[in-house]
Parts: sequence; structure tokens; C-alpha cells
Amino acid sequence: MTATAIKDSVIQIRVKSTTKTKVDKILSQLGMSTSQAINMFLSEVERTESVPLNLSLQPKKLSPELIEIIRKARVETKCDSQ
Repeated sequence: MTATAIKDSVIQIRVKSTTKTKVDKILSQLGMSTSQAINMFLSEVERTESVPLNLSLQPKKLSPELIEIIRKARVETKCDSQ
């Protein structure tokens, strides 16, 4: 959708009020409204022909391999400092 495209369609959905409240708070922390997030989602689905969005306030989980590398680095650092 280009910046000059007119938004002339309405989508209505029903959700639990507790879900809406929680989602509104999360999206607000990410700097967007629920409407903006839904528009972003729909644009990405259209562009990629998939559901690729991954927005999160949670940090990414470290892979087991990366955890092992960090553990080894800590052990080596302790040995080097002694």
C-alpha cells in the first residue's frame, strides 16, 4: 500500500476484553496502536504471502550452542584472571 492509498475498508473482530487490554498495553510499549499493528500485519502478509511478523518485548532465547560458548568463555576468562 502506498502512502497515498485511501483506506476504505473496515475489518471488525471480537476479542476478549482482557486480551484487548493486554495487547493494547504491549503495543503501546512498542510505540503503536492496535490499528497500526493490524495494518502492519496485513501489509506484511500481502507483501510476503506469509505470516512473518515477530514483534516481542521479550528478549530472544539463546540457543544451547550459544549458551555453551558463553559458558566456556566465562571459564576461560576466570582462568586468565587468576
